[in-house]
Amino acid sequence: MLEAVGEGGGVGGLAIEGQAPGGLLERLFERDDLDALEARCNALLVSHLPPGLTKRPLWLAVDRTLLPSYGTQGLEPDQLRRGEAKAGTTRFPCYATVPVPHAGRRVTLALTFVHADEALVDVLLDLLGRLKRLGVRIQHLFVDREVASVVILRSLDEQPFTSIVALPKRGERLKALLVGRKSYRTSYTRRSAEDGEVTFPLYVACRYAAGRRGQHGIDSLPFAVVGQPPCRLSVRQVARA
Repeated sequence: MLEAVGEGGGVGGLAIEGQAPGGLLERLFERDDLDALEARCNALLVSHLPPGLTKRPLWLAVDRTLLPSYGTQGLEPDQLRRGEAKAGTTRFPCYATVPVPHAGRRVTLALTFVHADEALVDVLLDLLGRLKRLGVRIQHLFVDREVASVVILRSLDEQPFTSIVALPKRGERLKALLVGRKSYRTSYTRRSAEDGEVTFPLYVACRYAAGRRGQHGIDSLPFAVVGQPPCRLSVRQVARA
């Protein structure tokens, strides 16, 4: 079962004959409570890690996956997280993983299920704790724009490694910086009514859209780069992460 997860397919890629992945997930929930299922998954992931993988600092990512759920069998309300409409539903079993590229494939180091109202910063800290217990040393961590909150940026800035956080192109102040034809670095302050503010190095990487997502011309990509000690990566290196 976990080979699909461990090699980058994710729980969503699991399937058995005649049954969709979501149905298999519900069958797993029927057999185990969430904590027990999570423990089994992580134990199997660890047992499938390639030898010597953790001997050097790694470039890692945090991925969050939402699985469409059309039934309630085996699932409790606090196990279904709300999200943007996808495949005809807005309620999803959700899990987060930490993959790493290795020998031409993606290997998953850790997995945690995400409850309906669980703070994403707690999910992130849970995954970082699992990595520490495995003896994993992080060189750089890439975090997707979907979880780029003030709280997460502040937490990552305190970590002893560099995190590259893609930022959503929202807000007039940020959009005003996404101009020009050359990549550059500056400073930016992100504010939240609930969580205050955080100031960080902002890397703006410019590239030709070349028809990606129906766009043409220059596409400006904003990244927050946080952590200790301060990052020495170039804008080009950040954009390639």
